[in-house]
Amino acid sequence: MVLLSTLGLMSSGDIAYKVFVGVADAALYYLPVMVAFTTATKFNCNKLVSALAAAMIHPSVSALLATEGGAYFLGIKLQNIAYGGQVFPAILTVIFMSFIEKWANKWCPKAIRVFFVPMLCFGIGFPVALVVLGPLGYNIGTLLTTVILALYNTLGWLAVALLAAVLPFMISMGMHKALVPYGVAAISDPGFEMLYLPASLAHNISEEMPLALATKYNGWVDRRVIDCFAKFCHACFERYKDQVKYWLTFNEVDWLPRPRRWKTSSTPMCMSGASIPA
Repeated sequence: MVLLSTLGLMSSGDIAYKVFVGVADAALYYLPVMVAFTTATKFNCNKLVSALAAAMIHPSVSALLATEGGAYFLGIKLQNIAYGGQVFPAILTVIFMSFIEKWANKWCPKAIRVFFVPMLCFGIGFPVALVVLGPLGYNIGTLLTTVILALYNTLGWLAVALLAAVLPFMISMGMHKALVPYGVAAISDPGFEMLYLPASLAHNISEEMPLALATKYNGWVDRRVIDCFAKFCHACFERYKDQVKYWLTFNEVDWLPRPRRWKTSSTPMCMSGASIPA
């Protein structure tokens, strides 16, 4: 939309422009609901708990939190937070509610469990989310963003290089997922992300086809690359056979059959857009 506005093809005052901006903003605004749903899946609890995240971003709740002089619940002042686009509050809230649900399922009779347990989760979880977990998650995200931006402001491009260097090791242990909420939170506030995404791009480029093979053989379009790959695998297997028990020769194998990876329904794309010969 910025490009269309810059080129003069669409004005920011146009209805069409506002519609498309609304569509683009909706994905970020309702992100807490999607995060709550995936967290509920991860913790094996009721997916309806994602509705709690939806309640936190409801306009009436936002208006309540923005009340002049502050809003109070049981004598406790609620922190005025715009929860749209926030990740950590939704994660903490769903984790808390998963424990409530497991506890309630142990003693609640089956005859009323289907409606009583979710009602109990909402009745306990929503006030706790507004008073404790929401502000806690928001402040965690803000603190993490501040620390990472301070690191970037201190080290500059070197911080990107260092993160790109350690990302492969973080990914192997699943630690990189801890940076995803930061990246999303940074895009929401302050509105840009200068460390994780560039570092992720850099380390992904470094893990792809070696430049020498890409330029000399045009990647996988030349069958000689298969021999190079076989030699590479053999060297890895021999050198690390005593340290590695399981091997996966392709990273993210689920990407291979995706349509965008294929020129036709049966021929995969290569470096120059040519297809691998059958």
